[in-house]
Amino acid sequence: MQDLKGRVAFITGGASGIGLGIARACAEAGMKLMLADVDADALAAAQARLAATGYAAAVQILDVRDEAAWDAAAARAETLFGGVHLLCNNAGITGSGRPVEELEPAEWRRIIDTNLTGSFLGLRSLLPRMRRAGQGGHVVNTASMGALLPYAGGASYVASKAGMLALSEALRLELRGSAIGVSVLLPAQVRTRLFETSSQQLAPQDADAMSRRAAARHRLEYEGMEPLEVGRQVLDAIRENRFYVFTHPQLGAAVEQRFGAMIEAMR
Repeated sequence: MQDLKGRVAFITGGASGIGLGIARACAEAGMKLMLADVDADALAAAQARLAATGYAAAVQILDVRDEAAWDAAAARAETLFGGVHLLCNNAGITGSGRPVEELEPAEWRRIIDTNLTGSFLGLRSLLPRMRRAGQGGHVVNTASMGALLPYAGGASYVASKAGMLALSEALRLELRGSAIGVSVLLPAQVRTRLFETSSQQLAPQDADAMSRRAAARHRLEYEGMEPLEVGRQVLDAIRENRFYVFTHPQLGAAVEQRFGAMIEAMR
């Protein structure tokens, strides 16, 4: 999908962070926007922020875990814009940092349901509509470098993101030969509100829910890449129909070491 002007982008987790960065990049390219998020106040703020720079966006409150809500959102997008050409499955939350033996089942389910099942439901709702429209399109699924480089205390998050990577790879095979492209975004440190928004969803009454992740939170807030830069990288990948989108290629050596160990074990 090379000519993006006038096309419609539907972006989950679009109220902040990477989602809003993708939205801003889409707006720069002349696309029409529908931002979806579970946080109504953050959606309104994002809409106002875009409007202040001359860009309009429709907003949709959406809990990606809700199948009926997805269908309603897809129907509204068709009413407003005639359909969707770009689906960005970007909504996601991270965990508290507890090891597997201490992890609450409710936290595990919330992360898997939001990060992985929510994206499946989005694909199930919007892909058939994109096919019927016959105008081509693209899907971008946000995974994480955690899918390739797991870390202690992140079992639920990295499991969900490894699942997102595998889902994207399978989807690319299923859509081969169609006019719908697929990309998977594997970001590392990006300046987002991930820990704040995750805490609100996992433990809204516990101000200390993410205390184990203080160092990681600091790195995101002060050392992370700007979300708009990520958004522009995503749009470049869409135009080039490129599958993998890595924000931090300097981590390639660590990935090579991991897969090198696997290949060695197969000999």
